[in-house]
Amino acid sequence: MRKEKVKLIDSIIEDINKSLEREDWTMEEVESGRIIEIKKGWGPVIGYISGEYQRQGWGVSRHAQLSSSSGLFHYLKFINPHYLSAPKEIRGTGVSRISRSSRKRIIIP
Repeated sequence: MRKEKVKLIDSIIEDINKSLEREDWTMEEVESGRIIEIKKGWGPVIGYISGEYQRQGWGVSRHAQLSSSSGLFHYLKFINPHYLSAPKEIRGTGVSRISRSSRKRIIIP
């Protein structure tokens, strides 16, 4: 079970980083945050992942939106308070996959 959660966390971090590290942020996203949909299956580890990004200085909030046409939409909103001041070359998320050495120290509920 633990091994599957670590793989899930690694996969989610890769997906999130792909979106956050793209250089196509609009001014609205810089000011209000970039929205990333919470996919099915992410629930058990979303708190851990949010915490990882928050420790790296990101503003992360969880939201739900109800629509009459498409139902319930869960998403995370990421804000990088240093986006405009950081050179393009170093605008990484600071969050990476879980290293083998730190896997033993992670407590996943």
